[in-house]
Amino acid sequence: MNKIDNFWDFMAFEKGESITINGVSNTAIISDASDKPSYYDDKYIRTATELKTGDCISYQNKTWFVISQEDKSEKSYRAKMRRSNYKVKAVLEEVLHEFDAILETVSVSIDGGKFLDTVAGKITVTLPTDTFSDKIEVNIRFIKLGYVWKVVGVDRSQKGLNIIHAEKDLIGADDDMGNEIANKNLIAVWSINVSDGNRKVNVGMDYTYTPTVLKNGLEYTGATLMWQSSDVSIATVLDGVVHGVAVGFVAISVSMAVNPSVRLDLNIEIAEKIPDVITYKMYKANLDGTSKDYTTFTILQGSTMLFGMEKYINGVLGANDTYTFTLNPNGVPSGNYVYTVLDSNSVKIQNKLMSTLKLILTATSDQSGQYITQNIQLKGLY
Repeated sequence: MNKIDNFWDFMAFEKGESITINGVSNTAIISDASDKPSYYDDKYIRTATELKTGDCISYQNKTWFVISQEDKSEKSYRAKMRRSNYKVKAVLEEVLHEFDAILETVSVSIDGGKFLDTVAGKITVTLPTDTFSDKIEVNIRFIKLGYVWKVVGVDRSQKGLNIIHAEKDLIGADDDMGNEIANKNLIAVWSINVSDGNRKVNVGMDYTYTPTVLKNGLEYTGATLMWQSSDVSIATVLDGVVHGVAVGFVAISVSMAVNPSVRLDLNIEIAEKIPDVITYKMYKANLDGTSKDYTTFTILQGSTMLFGMEKYINGVLGANDTYTFTLNPNGVPSGNYVYTVLDSNSVKIQNKLMSTLKLILTATSDQSGQYITQNIQLKGLY
């Protein structure tokens, strides 16, 4: 290890300050970029993380942008960053966006140091490139410093930065000067609705939300939605499917990807799972399965009836089990009846001759071991 690397390790440990780079926590050494007074607040940043032009740095509760290419050594990266001095709002594709920005005179470069001059009627606005700032084009309007500005050119030649050239424009009827929103009439009114709202989900179970996005009061089907859980140790969510992980309360949010301010928050209780109540029913029916009867288990002489099983989960008919059937008495052959197992869910019994003896049919679930018995009477024709 050389002296420079030793020095960097020492300085990072002794002088490093907490920052974030594009939202990720980090440590850096921050120093003034110049001893001379300047309109711009520029600083040098040195960190072990790679830096790129346009990176967004959060430092001392302020937003800064990397405005130069990095100077790389073996163990660190060094670049110049400039503090954002304004926020700019613009309506893009019917959505209002707010950007941290650097405003400056049009007559100097990004490394210049002149005071902002609005009298000339021209300014530049520097923004980091991202999904939304890349949509700023000629004729987009915004309000700043008490004036309306119209974009006359966009310079995307500096990788990582969008440099917007703008000129003064006339104030229009739809310009909200107080809130600095130009063309307020172009903003669509969005909302997200779900029919079932706040609810309870059991541990280990899923619940699927089907949201409806409204644009100006009408259903809009082209929106991309983002889902988020406030605590994934209690519940997770993916594409609207909430999965209970542990007992507790959690907030589930859904928002528009293009406009995160359009958001719906749902309060979910994850409750201990209650064991399912499994019950079984035996029925008598015609051989084709029609005319099910759950109470009268008789067979008229000369008739053949089907006997089947149904499984209920919490009182609701569910996927069936397989069963083992036994008949008592089960004389083979029998002068009074013919007994045939059809499949794992049903049997048939033919009444050949009336008998005072009652047959006892038992069906035992192969899955749960629970069983149900039923007395069957062979009756005469009259």
